[in-house]
Amino acid sequence: MRIAVVVAGFALGMSVEAWRMQPSDAGWGARYKAADATFAGTWIRETARGELTERWTRVSDETMEGLGFAGAAGSKRVSEHLRIEMMGGEIFYVAKPTENAMPTPFKLGAAGDGRFVFTNPDHDFPQTIVYTRRGERGLLVRIEGSEGGVMRSVDFNFLKKPPTP
Repeated sequence: MRIAVVVAGFALGMSVEAWRMQPSDAGWGARYKAADATFAGTWIRETARGELTERWTRVSDETMEGLGFAGAAGSKRVSEHLRIEMMGGEIFYVAKPTENAMPTPFKLGAAGDGRFVFTNPDHDFPQTIVYTRRGERGLLVRIEGSEGGVMRSVDFNFLKKPPTP
């Protein structure tokens, strides 16, 4: 199963340990309040074939959902459904490209200083997704891993779309 990754950032200034140490009765409220400020919204990447857009929203105190769109103006289509959620006490980024029958989870590992690393060593490609925040509006997303025995990586540079007044 090949994953067509169209990703946006999950770049918070909070460590994984701080997330895991939140009291269970507090829900994810404090964690998602920080996420709303830096993650929710619309992220755009211009390409020669059109625009890649991701629109993220907080749907509850425990879940954020994203939709990836691809294509030229007037002909955009949904390309991927995304979620960030806690499962079994761990934080996961879950990607479900439209061409895949099942979603693929990537577990949050290393995190801090606006850099988050999600991994799934059993996935064909990518096995690792790295998000690095770049200033107020920038986000570098790198997918990497082995494909056919060859290590490779692909970078995606996104800009956060300013809110419409």
